[in-house]
Amino acid sequence: MSELYRQSPLNTSNGGETPVAIELAELRVREKPFMPKRLLRGDPTLLAAALYNSGVASLPPVPNTYVEGSNGLLCLWFRPRQWLLLAEQNTSLQAQAELQAQLVEPGTYVIDVTDKYHCFTISGARASELLAVGCSLNLRKEKFTPGLCAQTLIEQVPVIVCRRPQGYTVLVERALANHLWLWFCHASREFE
Repeated sequence: MSELYRQSPLNTSNGGETPVAIELAELRVREKPFMPKRLLRGDPTLLAAALYNSGVASLPPVPNTYVEGSNGLLCLWFRPRQWLLLAEQNTSLQAQAELQAQLVEPGTYVIDVTDKYHCFTISGARASELLAVGCSLNLRKEKFTPGLCAQTLIEQVPVIVCRRPQGYTVLVERALANHLWLWFCHASREFE
């Protein structure tokens, strides 16, 4: 019987299982494979109460925002009555079973979407410039501040971009992750 194992969609880009990265003087693009992700759907009051017990103080109050929890959780406003919960590490979502157990009302769900989206972090003094090459979103610091997120396109690839204090978190559908990575590689050449 063959064993199941996880493999990054970028595994063919670097010839191994190590996460890929671009490391330049003023720009870093890093893959964050297998970052746990959950889609929360349903009654915001019930979800907010359950998240509070998991270390997230509240749901994002308005569209295109996110809140960070004390335990490495990031909760993004995704769509009306839907939020995307990201964990910096596997341990920060250990409470998923507890979270689901608290949500007993019909129509309120926690759905594992870890393998649907692939994650990149972009940091450094020229991170905004790299994204601006392929994205029409206004990324100036005074307009797209930490705490904001948006669904947009980077080089015609649908993505979710979060402005974090240390740079950006970019989520892309797994099937398009290699295409976006190759674009990052190509576009970053002008910053060498």
